[in-house]
Amino acid sequence: MARLHQRVGNIRRDWAHKVTTKLVRENQAVVIEDLNVKGMLRNERLARAILDVGFGMIRTFLTYKAKLYGAEVVVANRWFPSSKRCHRCGTVKAELSLSERVYTCDKCGLLEDRDVNAALNLEQYPRLEGNWGSVARTPMDDCASARRAKARRVSAVAEVGTNPCSPMSTI
Repeated sequence: MARLHQRVGNIRRDWAHKVTTKLVRENQAVVIEDLNVKGMLRNERLARAILDVGFGMIRTFLTYKAKLYGAEVVVANRWFPSSKRCHRCGTVKAELSLSERVYTCDKCGLLEDRDVNAALNLEQYPRLEGNWGSVARTPMDDCASARRAKARRVSAVAEVGTNPCSPMSTI
């Protein structure tokens, strides 16, 4: 039994290493959420799946690998409404239940998968909150970073533990 548990742990660590390495190699910035895992564990239906993902391990791997590969990890504030905010117009819903899997904006009429909307909001987070770190930037840096951004787009936004469906799977 101990060997089986060790094997499962090794497989999870290997997966986490591969995913985090790919994220920091292919992107100049990765945005993650500072989630209230303790509060999420109160939901008995989701607790086991949440623990299996290993959010802390993934965050640790991202942090140290980002330094190695020259990427930046931006941690979105725990209270940033990534799921409740419309990524198009910025309207924030007062309430959004977990069972609502499609986000509908009351103001602009946007219909979007809840997780995709949250990911797009997290992609915008550094610009919205001014969280690009404390490095002073010059106009020359801005030009260089714009060229790098074109070549290596900030698209490493993912909600760990979700399996995104392909657009064709809804047909």
